[in-house]
Formats: sequence, C-alpha cells, structure tokens
Amino acid sequence: MLKSRIPIVAMPISPGDIFSGLRAFNAGGKRIQEFEDSFTGTLGVKYAVSAGSGKAAFYLILKSLAKLSDKKEVVLPAYTDAGLVLAIRQAGLKPVFCDIYPETFNLAASLLPEVISGNTLAVLAVHMFGLACEIDIIAQATKNKGVFVIEDCAQALGTRINGRMSGTIGDAGFYSFNRGKNLPTYSGGCIAVNSDELQQAIIAERELLDEPGIFLQAGLLFKLAGVSLAMNRLLYGLFYPVIAPFKSNSMPRSFAMLEYTDIQAAVGISLLRRLSEFSAARLANGLFLMEGLKGIDSIVLPKILPDTAPAFNRLPVVFKDTRLREKVHLQLWDEGIESSYMYPYALHQVYDLGYKENDFPNAVYLAGHILTLPVHPLVPRQNLEKIVEIVSGLC
Repeated sequence: MLKSRIPIVAMPISPGDIFSGLRAFNAGGKRIQEFEDSFTGTLGVKYAVSAGSGKAAFYLILKSLAKLSDKKEVVLPAYTDAGLVLAIRQAGLKPVFCDIYPETFNLAASLLPEVISGNTLAVLAVHMFGLACEIDIIAQATKNKGVFVIEDCAQALGTRINGRMSGTIGDAGFYSFNRGKNLPTYSGGCIAVNSDELQQAIIAERELLDEPGIFLQAGLLFKLAGVSLAMNRLLYGLFYPVIAPFKSNSMPRSFAMLEYTDIQAAVGISLLRRLSEFSAARLANGLFLMEGLKGIDSIVLPKILPDTAPAFNRLPVVFKDTRLREKVHLQLWDEGIESSYMYPYALHQVYDLGYKENDFPNAVYLAGHILTLPVHPLVPRQNLEKIVEIVSGLC
C-alpha cells in the first residue's frame, strides 16, 4: 500500500507560482528589482539586496563590513549551520564560537562579554528554527564597541520581535530561500539593511558575483516544479527514494557565489504575497505541538521569548534519552511523518579551530539530543495530533 508522507519542511508552491517564474525567463533583471522592492515593503527596511544563496548573502555582508573596519573576528553560536564558517573564512575572517542557552537553543547573549575582543568585527545573531534570539541584549552587548550585529534569518523569515520583522533590528540581516526555508525559490538569498553606506558596499561586492548561465536558469524552473510536486504528501511518499539523495547531511565544503535570477525572483514575489498567511500557520502549528507536549519530563521544549512570534521553520524538541529520540523518530516515520535530527555536531566538532572537545557543552548536548518536527502550512491538524499522541505515548 502506497503511504503518503508529511515532509519535515515544506511550503505551498502553486502552478501559478511556477508559471510566474516561466514568464520571467530572461527578463534582464527587472523581476529581481521588483522582488527587492517587494521585500523591503514586507520587512519595513530601506534596502534589500538579493544574492544566489543565503551564504552568499552573508558573505557579501562580511566583505562589506570588512571594508569599514580592520577587525577580523566574527562571533557565532556553536550550534548552527556549519556552512556559515565557510562564508566567514572565504571572506578572510576568523570564526569565534559562543555557547548557546539550553532553554532557547540560541546564542547565549550573557556570555558575549567574555567572547567579544578588541578584534571582533561582528556578532552573528542566529534565529534558529525561526525562534527569535535575544537580539536586543546582543545589540546592547556590542554597543559602543565598534562591533556590528548581523541577524541570520535563514530559518526565520516571518518571525516577529517586538512588532518588528526579524532581520531588521541589527546592522544587517540575511535570509535564505533554499528549498527547505520559509520562502523557497529552490535557492537564493537576500540582505536587509538600512545604512546607505553599507548598502552601497554590498552592491559593489555583489557586482563580483557570477551571473547564472541560461542553462542553469532553465534548470531552476524544472527544479522548482519538482519541489512543488514533492511537497504533495502522496508524491513525497511515492518518490522519496528519488528525493532522499538531495537531503544530504554531509558537511558543506563550498558554496556557489552566484547572483539571484529573474525566475526565482518572480516566484518569490508570488510567494511573498502569502507570507503573512503562511507565517501565521507556522506559528499556530508550532504552538499547538508545544501545548500538546508540555509537561512531559523526558523532553525539553524551547522557550519562546516574550513579545516574539516565531514563524517556525520546524519545531525543535530535546530528548533527554537518545534511545527514546530514536524510537519517536522511527514511529513517526512509520506513521508517514518525517522528523529530522538536524545538525549532528557542534561547530567546534566539525572545524579544528583550537577548541577543546568539552567546550560549548550546551551546543554539544543539543546536537546529540535534538529532534525537529514538521509545523509548516501543509501539515494537517490530524497529523499534528498524531505527533502529540506518539511522543506522549512513548515518553
């Protein structure tokens, strides 16, 4: 019997969205400009600058900030996407790790005074899983020290912090439009910035990126159509053996330095019109699971900071017993619900930067005990109820 499956991450991409991309083929950059204008309006910022990926966007910010300062260190949480370290190194800078809070799963802002040095260029404030980090406290810790604050909103487009959109509070914010993110155009990224000087520096750096060739652009249409189809539960289950190889958990060794395309921008414009609707669904689904799972002693749910509304990319749950985590993971899969272990290592376990194995204990613990659950707009209520039933029953 063919079993449908709920993917761990998804976003409704309609045939109309794909057709918008088709119509924009070889539009000479016009749709990119329209997308950037739409993005600034959605976020409430002065400038938006697109790029071929979230990591490329981060790289552009770093290269631009390095023109404004001779400092070389970038502080980031010890649990996050390992590819961020590649961008820091490629920009000619040095990554410096900081542990996370065991309650929020985000950077421990209280530790920053011990981590920031006279050579710190920037602190990367990552809103992991769509959960807002303590961006205000991070900004306060860097105040009057000549240290920039960059918001990593790769998983947090749509998250609100004190009424503002994530990515608009620090000196710059960046977003990812990869196929598993909150606004997937298969790949791509964007930068939010209010400073005229920084925006001009970023634009100058973007001029150095490679322009995708016509065959790559054509391939994006087929890939976007494939992502759209794969988000259907029945098709995801049917074609999972084909889809699985694209879900590699191997550590990144490089990333493409490309410009965004009109095709992706056109799809992005179409999806942006429904972003608030999708963000509300992510929040409601995440809160439903948290309410259903609260009070279970064998798991730890993330703390949501006051006056924040997460647009969950997925819901992280920490299992005190890793064997129990495995049982839940397998039982959910048997019921047609995909879950994920996310990043399996803390960053100092991936890159040899002179740290000791027992450094950053909270990051190490999270990496070994986390299971993430689907909360995207395509998860039906009965499947959310099934998740609660399985976790509660096994715990």
